[in-house]
Amino acid sequence: MGIPGIAVQLVDVIGYVTIIWESNYAGFRRRGIPLIHQIAVAGPSEWQGVATLLMDAAEQLVRDRGIATLGITVGLFDEYGPAQQLYGRRGYIYPTAGVHAGASDRSAKACR
Repeated sequence: MGIPGIAVQLVDVIGYVTIIWESNYAGFRRRGIPLIHQIAVAGPSEWQGVATLLMDAAEQLVRDRGIATLGITVGLFDEYGPAQQLYGRRGYIYPTAGVHAGASDRSAKACR
């Protein structure tokens, strides 16, 4: 089950983040690490700190539950560059065993 965080400006939704408390990724599930499943910010609101605020809120929610580690998954394609940079600035580490090549996606798993 996931919990969404939503960023709203006046009446418009400008971004959201979803936490999956029990990850499908066995490495996280085995260690009780929740997962940032998706974070998105609407085009006009990009690069205005919305993703940072959403991550702040998600990380605080995880800490409030007494959990010290949060996992992320991010695509390894060009369009995920901003997310990759955000996670790197926030201290998320990509373990060498964390890159997964599936049938239809390439993604990396990381923890902080």
